[in-house]
Amino acid sequence: MPANQTMPSWIREEFQDLDLPDKRLASRAEAMLRDQYASPEKTLDSGSYDEAAAKGAYRFQKHAEITDEPLLQAHAARVLERAGGYSVVLGVHDTTELNFSTQSQKEDTGTLQTEKSRGFLLHPIVFFTPDKLCLGSIDANLWSRDPQEFGKSKDRQKRPIEEKESYRWLLSYRQLAQAQKQLPNTEVVSVSDAESAIYELFVEAKADAKGPTLLVRAAHNRELQEDVQKLWPYMASPPSAFDITLEIPRKLQQPARTTQARVTYAPVTLKAPVHKPGETVQLYAVYVRELLPPEGVDAVSWMLLTTRRIRKPKHAVMLIQWYA
Repeated sequence: MPANQTMPSWIREEFQDLDLPDKRLASRAEAMLRDQYASPEKTLDSGSYDEAAAKGAYRFQKHAEITDEPLLQAHAARVLERAGGYSVVLGVHDTTELNFSTQSQKEDTGTLQTEKSRGFLLHPIVFFTPDKLCLGSIDANLWSRDPQEFGKSKDRQKRPIEEKESYRWLLSYRQLAQAQKQLPNTEVVSVSDAESAIYELFVEAKADAKGPTLLVRAAHNRELQEDVQKLWPYMASPPSAFDITLEIPRKLQQPARTTQARVTYAPVTLKAPVHKPGETVQLYAVYVRELLPPEGVDAVSWMLLTTRRIRKPKHAVMLIQWYA
């Protein structure tokens, strides 16, 4: 009997809340997941159990009443259920490209990095434990850019945040805020990279005392209220400096490595950007600098901003580990 003919019990458990128009569709969804789980490296066609299963999978995808929403909702319910068993979960979110430039059919695709490249942008939220165990996804935002808007980034800067792509960071944070309400005994941490370090996100995160913890990597050398210096020079020499051994994950062609880094941490009060009048935002900053990077490799330099209070070196180390 082929390995992918038997239905793993976890698939039935994962889809127990799946709400589709027909029970046969729910059975097809389970069979598709079974086949993809058994052969994740294969295409939908070659990975199906047999020819009938492949035809059924394609019919499922083309079905007029099938959307991704009920599939994701059923999975997200189980993710939150699993997350409730941990004191801390990391809600990691970022944007990736789905490039279909080489495909003959490009319906509804938009521009990517270049005017000729075509595809979609996907922004999922994936839950992890601090020990790097993946619990699953609770949300996924998919969109395409209007080709007519390519090269008009300066015009987009003048638009309200709701009309910009950067609004996705706020939407993801709000999804995590809803998850936090359902997980009263779990600390939900919103973890994102430098592209998310926007003033509007800082303001929203500070406004909700019961919302998710914010942990982002800073992108801009922002002005501070408490000093004439800006963020980077201010954090270069506070009295909190100490050294740690840091595990750096693999990145592209660079292998993972163990290195020494210097850490400083301090409370900071960020001024509102000049072009965005508003209130100051009080956060904590953790500055991580690699001391002796390998030859030919850029040194690690992370400026992390968080709503979590940092009073001791161990608090800063924990946030670094979460981000790393």
